Amino acid sequence: MKEPHIDHLKYYMIFMLGLFFACIGCSPVSNTSLSQVDYIVHESEAVNSWFDDRYQDELARSPIAQTKLGQTTNLGRLDDVSQYALEEEAALLQGWRQDLLSTFDQDRLDEQTHLSHRLFRYDLNARLKVHEFSDHTYIFQHM
Repeated sequence: MKEPHIDHLKYYMIFMLGLFFACIGCSPVSNTSLSQVDYIVHESEAVNSWFDDRYQDELARSPIAQTKLGQTTNLGRLDDVSQYALEEEAALLQGWRQDLLSTFDQDRLDEQTHLSHRLFRYDLNARLKVHEFSDHTYIFQHM
């Protein structure tokens, strides 16, 4: 037969060990990781704000897109499809790409904003590749 005080001692030790691990699990987040989280949130908000501004810039350049969205500011106007306008758009896209890569730290973005960053870069690169062949088409054609 076991002695009763050994069972109590065993339960007491298990209780204290459990309390110890519970206290470790509930320890507050260190200041460095909290500031890192704040930095990620701030950087992600800045990138998303930049994306919103670029969208408004593109919308301002396209009366057709404005009309599609129900805006009545440029009714009856068409987009400028001249070679000069295409060159201007390509220069604008190159500037945006350079600004995006130099201004924001993509390693400090949350997952969703990092994906948006990658997609925006992909779209810019694709549009610039298409621009290389902008003079290989006819404005008017049989199709």
